[in-house]
Amino acid sequence: MPYRILLRRDNSATWLYNDPVLMTGEPGYETDTGKLKIGDGNTPWSSLDYYTSLTGATGASGANGATGATGGSGTSGTSGTSGVDGNFYGSSGSSGSSGINGSSGTSGSNGSSGTSGSNGSSGSAGSSGSSGVTGSSGSSGSSGSSGANGSSGTSGISPGYSQIPYLYQNLGAVSINTTGEAPLDNGRMLGLGVAYTPSSIGTVNISFIFGVDINSDFDPVDNFSFSIRYGTGSAPAIKTALTGTTIATQSYGPVGDQQGVTNMYINSIVSGLTGGTTYWFDLSIISTETYPPTAAFIGNDITCSIFELSGGQGPTGASITISATGPVNTSTIVGYGKVNISGSDYFVPLYQ
Repeated sequence: MPYRILLRRDNSATWLYNDPVLMTGEPGYETDTGKLKIGDGNTPWSSLDYYTSLTGATGASGANGATGATGGSGTSGTSGTSGVDGNFYGSSGSSGSSGINGSSGTSGSNGSSGTSGSNGSSGSAGSSGSSGVTGSSGSSGSSGSSGANGSSGTSGISPGYSQIPYLYQNLGAVSINTTGEAPLDNGRMLGLGVAYTPSSIGTVNISFIFGVDINSDFDPVDNFSFSIRYGTGSAPAIKTALTGTTIATQSYGPVGDQQGVTNMYINSIVSGLTGGTTYWFDLSIISTETYPPTAAFIGNDITCSIFELSGGQGPTGASITISATGPVNTSTIVGYGKVNISGSDYFVPLYQ
């Protein structure tokens, strides 16, 4: 079976999009324009010039052909009448008819050819001819032997699916009466004792919702603030001194006599918690006045909700093998993929 050679080919838009670097002497054919480029091993497709044919030098002049046979002579015309002779001779008789011409002599040999003139400048290149019909594909060659496998890369971490850990508690009501005690300028903990253990290192969202009813020795009105605090170890008891880390504060006031119940909402996000460590969360109250009052505080229908903003780690994914060798015919590269392994980006050639 005869073999047919096919050029590497594609339409001009795909050539420009992929912008490959052709190997030295490797041709690339545009199927929609009929144009051709030849690679040099360095220049990408978009910067290569189209290939044009070169006009060769003019060849030597051929030998002169043989001289054709001589044609026959035409019939002689009739002679005119002679003028009067000065010597007064008698008048001339009429001329006789011309004799038959003899046969032509043999042609002489051709002279030697003159020196050829210098070649003229090359004319402009003609337009490309229409593409010929593509021949049938030749039979596939035998496969080359496989290259040795490279060492395996570090396994990546696949994203997993896990339920979001959360906590919701209805803490009921809390009552604090500071009459006869130190004023509220130093603050008090409410002793709610909310405990939460995160499942992994991450971030949690915590919210407290409660109703507030405060009676104080108004002068003439008082202002207070509530804060979310958290820490590790034993949770603080009710009316103990302020402790823990403050993560959110909400103002309340000014408060007048017989203020009535007011609904409060405090929310915050805490990051950097350690998985497996139990934390306590609590509310505190403090006066923000120059002359802090004593007061009777009642917190009604206190609820607390906590949920984690980062889920647990998923199962380990399949490993990726990185090899120092690849296919022998690198002209089949159709693009590159990017893979991140242990924080480093790797670009992997994609073969078709």
